[in-house]
Amino acid sequence: MKKRIRINGIIIFITVIVILLFSNFFFDNPAFNFLKKIKEVFGLGFILLGQLIRISSRGYKSENSKNGHALISGGPYKLVRHPMYLGIILIGFGIVLVLFKWWVAAGFILIFSLRYITLIIKEEEKLSASFFEEYKTYKKEVPRRIMPDIKEIFTTDIRQYFPLKKEWIGRESSSVAAVLAGVIAVNAYQYIKKGGFFFYLGQASVVLSVMILFFIVIRYLESGQKDVPAKS
Repeated sequence: MKKRIRINGIIIFITVIVILLFSNFFFDNPAFNFLKKIKEVFGLGFILLGQLIRISSRGYKSENSKNGHALISGGPYKLVRHPMYLGIILIGFGIVLVLFKWWVAAGFILIFSLRYITLIIKEEEKLSASFFEEYKTYKKEVPRRIMPDIKEIFTTDIRQYFPLKKEWIGRESSSVAAVLAGVIAVNAYQYIKKGGFFFYLGQASVVLSVMILFFIVIRYLESGQKDVPAKS
């Protein structure tokens, strides 16, 4: 785990340095056109959705894994095998949509795939060795995929897949706030630099609207705790 975190940190550090050195090449130009607004709204939505999935996945695993002695097959892990990676890719893709030019998304997906496909294969090999037939059955029920089945999401109560608890949110609140603050600050700087503070007010209203929707979704997912029992 520590090795993976260290490697990810190095990759992020190098990426940030390259982006800062060639900022005009990577960053999108702030503008109030329809496509730009749609891109940013979806970007913020993906960031927040990714954070929710990540929080739900980590919280559910911490309560049901029995310190790694139990296979997790319920909650987020019933929808995809690696929900935390799903959260990471949504957060990263959302950041790209908010701050960067369209073509950067292709580079992000390529880097993500090269980095995480190998990790996924290794993790599944370890789980197969630890849980044998139980994991074999689980793989039949949940195919290997990063993105979930959209039809399944819209035909079932999503709260059974992504439960939330206040204590889970509390544990992750600092990292969530750091990501959001960083993205919003850079986005605000881009708009203010181009047209001044009042030029940014329109963008600020978009950010506020998405944040309100985010808190509504949190309340909805939390409400499912009394209806959806924990599974291990």
